[in-house]
Amino acid sequence: MKTARQHDEMSDAQKRRLGATCEYIDKLLCEIEQILDEEPSKSPFPRYIPDVTLAQTRVLEDHIRRIRGQLLRALAREKIVREPPANSATHAILTRLEFIDNAIEELKPRHMRGYGSLSEVAAEKLNGTVNEFRSAVQSMGRYLRQEPEAIAEPRENAPEQASLKIARTKAQ
Repeated sequence: MKTARQHDEMSDAQKRRLGATCEYIDKLLCEIEQILDEEPSKSPFPRYIPDVTLAQTRVLEDHIRRIRGQLLRALAREKIVREPPANSATHAILTRLEFIDNAIEELKPRHMRGYGSLSEVAAEKLNGTVNEFRSAVQSMGRYLRQEPEAIAEPRENAPEQASLKIARTKAQ
């Protein structure tokens, strides 16, 4: 049975809208943080010219923290409880690795021939590139699928160590 809401309360639909908008604002704030954090060395394909100074970055990060505080206070005022995340980070990463693998598959010579003829030498080189990409992506997936307790290497050595373990396992 529905209870009458007071004149100063929002309807459930309005509360859902406020919650969804706050979540969207936070998503955009996350994107701004990623832009501020983008360093040319992280990606060979930077999307932005790094023209924000360190001082500007610090001030913008302070603004972002304040805006997030405002979002949380607005939700609390309206007694809007956000659901905790339902998606596993591991699952999300593995899904993206599958998308990467699909993109790599489309680089195979049989797919590239749709863009014009491909010599045997070019096809061999392309197959080598595809195999190299695929090996790296598959290595990431295998590493991530391990039980967390089994991963004891320091983070910076993890890719090399995981590759060595895989190579040793294959050799046995």
